[in-house]
Amino acid sequence: MAKEKNNEVSNFVNPLKEGVNYEDFKSALGTKSVKEYCEGNLSKGEIEFIEKDYQLFLDNPPVKIKN
Repeated sequence: MAKEKNNEVSNFVNPLKEGVNYEDFKSALGTKSVKEYCEGNLSKGEIEFIEKDYQLFLDNPPVKIKN
């Protein structure tokens, strides 16, 4: 499971946690890179995974269904 170490843990949006999606994560990132945002909260392997998976999300945004 993800390691949460730093003092900003309460504000950290962890995309690996249940119920968190990349839209939430994108908002939390602001102008920081995934690595900058996640260092101190997640392991190197988790960060590498998120970097790749998040890029796929950005390259292929979800389709919003109109009601």
